[in-house]
Amino acid sequence: MIIGAVAGFGLSFWLGYRYGEKCRKLPEWRYWMANAVGMLVGLGLAVLGSRYGLSWLWIAALGIMTGSLSGLKYGLGKSVGIWRLMDGANDGRKR
Repeated sequence: MIIGAVAGFGLSFWLGYRYGEKCRKLPEWRYWMANAVGMLVGLGLAVLGSRYGLSWLWIAALGIMTGSLSGLKYGLGKSVGIWRLMDGANDGRKR
């Protein structure tokens, strides 16, 4: 189960990071759609794993969800969403 979680996280982080780098030049909605896709894929796999009693699959799904969100965030290279208000560095505002 640990291998499934680490593999799911690692693969989705790498893919998310690569796509996050591409999102730097794309409209912001593409980043948010990629987040939604990562969550929906993870949720679908978690449901399948629960339904068929495959604990390794739903644990890997949790790794996929967290890895894709983290990879996209790091790949984008800037604060997004509510964190933009906290950081302030990306839009010139002070904290």
